[in-house]
Amino acid sequence: MEREEKLNSSASAELIALREAVKCAYKWKRLVDVLWKYDCEVEFCVDAKCVTDQLASKTMKSEPSLHGMLEYVFQEIERLKACVIRVPTEKQLADRHTKLQTTKTESVIQRSEV
Repeated sequence: MEREEKLNSSASAELIALREAVKCAYKWKRLVDVLWKYDCEVEFCVDAKCVTDQLASKTMKSEPSLHGMLEYVFQEIERLKACVIRVPTEKQLADRHTKLQTTKTESVIQRSEV
């Protein structure tokens, strides 16, 4: 049975998401190595400044109970020889699908007239 995690902040949600990404990265890195005999570099792109701040300071000030998870994420990022890149929110492509657009954009695909 999967337990539901109670979160007090978006910072904790971002950290949990990064933990899951770190766990998945091992599978993908291994797959690339097996298929192509290539030791690929791993990069994690995040738009949450709180996550990069937590990793830099190695502390979880907003939720001290998650400090162990932060240590785990940091350890695994080092073990993967990975890096974490902060992508500003306005450059985050996924946000186009999840956040309200405040600027008018031109559609690439035009609706066909019936």
